[in-house]
Amino acid sequence: MKKFTFSLIVLSLGLISYSLKGQFTQTTTEDFNGNTNFNISTQNNELKLTPDLGTGADGDLYIAPGGTAKTDGVKTYVIGNNPSGQNSIQVNSSSGFSIGDEVLIITIQDANTDLNTNIAGQYEFRRISTLLSTALILSENLSNSYNSTGFKHQVIKVQNYNNVTVDYGGILTCDDWDGNTGGIICFRAKGLVQINALAKIDATAKGYRGGQFVSGCGARGYQGEGIFGIGSTSNSSNSNGGGGGQALCGGACAGGGAGGGYI
Repeated sequence: MKKFTFSLIVLSLGLISYSLKGQFTQTTTEDFNGNTNFNISTQNNELKLTPDLGTGADGDLYIAPGGTAKTDGVKTYVIGNNPSGQNSIQVNSSSGFSIGDEVLIITIQDANTDLNTNIAGQYEFRRISTLLSTALILSENLSNSYNSTGFKHQVIKVQNYNNVTVDYGGILTCDDWDGNTGGIICFRAKGLVQINALAKIDATAKGYRGGQFVSGCGARGYQGEGIFGIGSTSNSSNSNGGGGGQALCGGACAGGGAGGGYI
């Protein structure tokens, strides 16, 4: 039995593994706190970084032996153009969200193939102050821009648990990535996170989807999905999505195999 205390993000999308470190250029303490999983304090002339373990407002989570629970029951995707510096974000639906909820806003795909400027993986944490049917009003302004043209961004409620217990053989996971949402385990735990024997926190095969099979002699299968989006019929990789297979002509012709997704 393992016992530890932490706040966790697990992504099956190949973007980041956890959000406890990174490089940021911020001008205020509020900016730093909103874009990392740490809070900064200069009390008593000392610089202190403390993990943000959340409020515990969502209570205890207990997963019974052999049971499964998902952290991402409340989520949506971004629509429209949402520039940095404003305190609202347009979404497909605000259903399920509540005032006071903490949310993770994250870019999942960017069609820009220049890896130096591709923004897939950018994220920030905010809290909701007001709800509209297709918009969330936030307690702080956005640090990043979220334009839906050529990009996929999602917004997920961050469960602020008190204690988390995944009992024998249980699984804490998330929904599959469906092209708009899914693929991310994200929660905070103010108290104890206990993972018992044969239990796990697992996002295996929840991320980018594999490509499609294409029939015919010499046919190439579709690449697996990746940070650039859905792949094309090609043997080369689609960034972090695998390349499609190719059938050889001669004898029985089957077709090109599908490319692997990032799992």
